[in-house]
Amino acid sequence: MVFYFATKNYQPADIIIWGIPFDRTSSFIPGSRFAPSQIRIASENVESYSPYQKQDLESVKIHDAGDIIFSSSDTDSCCKKIETEMKRHLAKGKKIFAIGGEHTITIPLVHAYQELFPRLRVIQFDAHADLRDEYLGEKLCHATAMRRVAEIVGIENLFQIGIRSMTKEEARNKMNLFEIGQHLDKVKRAIGNHPTYITLDIDVLDSGVMPAVATPEPGGVSFRDLVQGLSKLAGGKIVGADLVEYNPLAAPGLAYASTAAVLVREMLLLLAKEKTKS
Repeated sequence: MVFYFATKNYQPADIIIWGIPFDRTSSFIPGSRFAPSQIRIASENVESYSPYQKQDLESVKIHDAGDIIFSSSDTDSCCKKIETEMKRHLAKGKKIFAIGGEHTITIPLVHAYQELFPRLRVIQFDAHADLRDEYLGEKLCHATAMRRVAEIVGIENLFQIGIRSMTKEEARNKMNLFEIGQHLDKVKRAIGNHPTYITLDIDVLDSGVMPAVATPEPGGVSFRDLVQGLSKLAGGKIVGADLVEYNPLAAPGLAYASTAAVLVREMLLLLAKEKTKS
């Protein structure tokens, strides 16, 4: 099954949707590997038109490339395969929207993008800082994802928004805590016209709104605040994005998958802004 609005073949498409069903390091509730397929199903009930951005996906050339298939469960091998495949897509001039899977997938995705865009900035929407150097003996995992990303792009080029869970050591880093809207204008000014990658960990939403996540955290933002915050980024040089950590096994039901599907629509429209403007 593919997204119904992804009507283009690979070659003429501007944006490629790519599922990355990887959750080997999930330490609390595994199951985010089922997210890509579940979101595709839920998208059947989601309109292609966004009342938030007043644009329609029907005007965007999108191809659904399906899901990557892993031949190994080793995290390092999986990350290398993700990065290799991503570089192949980027070499063909495509913008990629990746659907995880756990947050670990962002590491190889950003690494591939940073080689093409050396001045890359990263915006992270998340409940968790994910800045540990290692967790449960692993350097590559969902709890260290943004530490590895910061090592790729520079900590000064990582903008963390909505964070509300961190260790005492992680709290020493500069983060934009709790809220979204009040921080985004400042973040946009700091980024300017630099190429930008957005990683959206769906647990940035309040756990009452989105309990279907691998590591739920109370005190998050509302759905409307998140979508309106994403809309504020329109007009920036957004070159790639991912949505991670939706977990259908944590709270079964297509209502939560539909929430993720609407966010997919909104982020695809952000990626398409430069194309639809030209």
